[in-house]
Amino acid sequence: MFYILDLFKGKRVLIDERNAYKSQLKTCKTEKGQIKDELAIALNDINTISDEVNVLNNIINQYKNTDVGQLVYPYPTPIAATKDYTWVFNCLSNYRVKFGFLPMDKSFNIASKEDIIKFLQWDLTNEPPYLGDNDQGSKIRDCDKYARRLWDRYSWMTPWNNIGFVLDLSGGHAYNCALCEDGRVYMLEPQSDKLWEFNSDKAKGIYDAESGYLLI
Repeated sequence: MFYILDLFKGKRVLIDERNAYKSQLKTCKTEKGQIKDELAIALNDINTISDEVNVLNNIINQYKNTDVGQLVYPYPTPIAATKDYTWVFNCLSNYRVKFGFLPMDKSFNIASKEDIIKFLQWDLTNEPPYLGDNDQGSKIRDCDKYARRLWDRYSWMTPWNNIGFVLDLSGGHAYNCALCEDGRVYMLEPQSDKLWEFNSDKAKGIYDAESGYLLI
């Protein structure tokens, strides 16, 4: 009888050990999944860092062997026209721009569309990759950062101030706009350097342009 009891005890020990092994195996599988997730995050961080390094290399190559005093917009900067804010307001009205207009200057030095394109080809605002929400839920490098940087660099590096900052509340997006000497108004996406004539009838999605603000 004691022999049978010992057998039962031994079987129970084996069952408990088997269950413990199964639990450990499940824990290992969970940890393995967590390690895979962490590895994927690490690889994504490495790719982001690699993109940042490439951007820095582009900047270094652009400015290599250049005197500090020469780190300015390298092309001639002719002023196609000088206009007042009334002219700017009339241009926006002609295109039925519905944004609240906030002029930052009394007069505006206007560049041609061709010179704006040259500036965009030289400027590196569009180079750094978009970075969305971080762990705290705040934006690291999103649309308004690109738009503000391009707006600032354009007016700082050239004598022109005919590019504005657009906060499109209806589209939930920030971008830029440009006014040219012929009175045409262009939308300007600083993340891609794309430039196209404003048309409220065709503006859709993030360029909805139904409500917002324009600072120029």
